[in-house]
Amino acid sequence: MFGIWAIARNLVKEVLRMRFLLLFVALITASYTIFFAYWLQSHAGRADQKVQTFLSYSLSGTAVFLALLTIFISIASITRDIKYKEIFSITTKPVSRVQFLIGKFLGIALLNLFMLLISCGLIYGLARWMQTSSSATEDERERLKELVLIARQSVKPQFKDIGEEVNKKVEAVVERKMRDESVFYKNNPALVAEMRQSLAKEFTDELTQLAGSVSPGQHIVWHFTGIEPIEREKGFVYIRYKQDVSQNPADSTTFGEWTYGPQDPLNYGGTQRSTRDTIRTIHEFPVPVSAISPEGDLYVLYRNPTQNQYITVIFPPDTGIEVLYEAGSFEGNLLRGTILIYLTLIFLVVLSVAMGGWLSFPVAALFVMVIYVLGISGDFIAESMKYEGTPFQMSISSVLLSFLPNFATYDPVPQIETGKLVALQKLGECGLFLILVKGGIVALFGYLVFKFRELARVIV
Repeated sequence: MFGIWAIARNLVKEVLRMRFLLLFVALITASYTIFFAYWLQSHAGRADQKVQTFLSYSLSGTAVFLALLTIFISIASITRDIKYKEIFSITTKPVSRVQFLIGKFLGIALLNLFMLLISCGLIYGLARWMQTSSSATEDERERLKELVLIARQSVKPQFKDIGEEVNKKVEAVVERKMRDESVFYKNNPALVAEMRQSLAKEFTDELTQLAGSVSPGQHIVWHFTGIEPIEREKGFVYIRYKQDVSQNPADSTTFGEWTYGPQDPLNYGGTQRSTRDTIRTIHEFPVPVSAISPEGDLYVLYRNPTQNQYITVIFPPDTGIEVLYEAGSFEGNLLRGTILIYLTLIFLVVLSVAMGGWLSFPVAALFVMVIYVLGISGDFIAESMKYEGTPFQMSISSVLLSFLPNFATYDPVPQIETGKLVALQKLGECGLFLILVKGGIVALFGYLVFKFRELARVIV
């Protein structure tokens, strides 16, 4: 154990010996963050939009910067020891190779923790400064507090199961194709299976989109359950929605009539509200907590008025509508987000140390960089294959992506900038699947390769 901490301490000392470089990098990073906050504050715009932009770019920039720093320092610390034979002075002592690797890991992990806490502390201070700045009106400060500098839980409505209807439509088309084009499909079961998969995706998208479509004069009712705001006696929850349309109106806006309450508005009525909304833009309006039942139920009815004439309003399944309620503080949310960023850095340390133990610096750095880029763009790749790839390509890509660390899944920045709760469940998933499972496999592989690697050859 003493050997592990000695190596970690020596690594930190080695990094600190580059104090002028580190100081320069730290000053550049801090200057950029501070300048960005001042620059945003000096321009026109709502306070909540400014703070959202600041949190998004500053936290994302910090995560990427520390990831790159982690990759290069971790790999360089090992490859340099091997290249210049400094490792011999360590391995000749009662220090095993596994202790050597753990020491390197701990040294970089401690350095990351120190730099991340300082960066996130600076970001938090600047965000609070932007909130209390004299350029923000009282209404803007209140809006900022309610929509951004908070931790809100998202609740999506219940949707009916469309699986049975999709299967019926798929079987009807397959039956017709097999009857009309039997020669083409008869001896090609793989082609039939591919057709089924393609049709299932097509009909699922179609029926899901149709479930959120409201024609002029028609209505739709959503049922939200499990709404548990911190304060039941006062305060608000927020209905957040985004509309698409069948045809673009001349002024890019639509009219809407809303009714909400603890029971179905069609039978029991409720509080009414009229809106005029810009299409394909996120909107929110408050709902008193008193409109929610003690069991946490909220019914929301949307009616597409005849004023919209021929325009069908569409609520997309993922981003169409949700209810947001206060479930924690901004400080706690930022702390959970910081832990998530740190866990991804921990995995990068493990991967970099493992690769640095058996590859040269350029090859190891390039390999880890490729893994990192694929990890942060995994959702984009999967979505692209979903719309552009064949079923076979989708299957292959999903298998390959399952082996990669999906950093995008554990990115807390989208939640923090929009005031959404970074759930403890996500922290648990990240610690279990990213660190213990995938990180453990990488660490074991790196150790086994490094253990049997020939560092020097005995010449007689």
